Amino acid sequence: MQALCSNQVDLILFLAPDNKTQVEACGSTAVFSLTPDTVNLILNMVKGGPAVKDVRVRQALNHAYDKDSFIKNMLGGITKASGQPATSALNGFMADIKPYAYDPARARQLLSAAGFSNGTKIMAEVVVETGEFADTFSAISADVKKVGVDLELRIITIPDLISKIIG
Repeated sequence: MQALCSNQVDLILFLAPDNKTQVEACGSTAVFSLTPDTVNLILNMVKGGPAVKDVRVRQALNHAYDKDSFIKNMLGGITKASGQPATSALNGFMADIKPYAYDPARARQLLSAAGFSNGTKIMAEVVVETGEFADTFSAISADVKKVGVDLELRIITIPDLISKIIG
C-alpha cells in the first residue's frame, strides 16, 4: 500500500476489500475481482459423502447462501454475485449462467426431497489464501446451517491442495 500511495508501483494484486478506502484515499482506483459465489468451489473439495452426491443437496446449498447480503455487508458492495467461480473479465465466463437465488425455503424443500429433512453434516477442505475467502466460507457455513446443514470447514494450504490433486 505504501508503494502504491507513493507512486512507486502502478498496480497491487491480492488486496483485501478492507484496503478499498485506503487505495481511494491515495487517489487510486480499487478494482476487486473476488467472486463470492464460492459454493461451487467448496463442493468440488467436499470429501464425497452421500449428501453431496445428490444434485438436490448441492442445489440446496446454493439456495441457502445469501450472496447478495454477504457482498453488501462484508465486501462493501464491491462485486456482484456470479453463477460461476469466475469473473466477467476472465476468458470463458458465460453471462447467461446466473447465480442461484437466495431461497432458504427452497433449500429446505430440496434437502427434504433428497432424504435429509432432519439436516445433514458435511465437511469441506478449503484453501484460504486471503482474508475475504475465509470470510466467504464462514458466511456460507453460517447460511447453510440455517437450513439444517452443518458444514465443517477444514483449512488446508495450497501445497496440501496440490498434493491432493496430483496424488
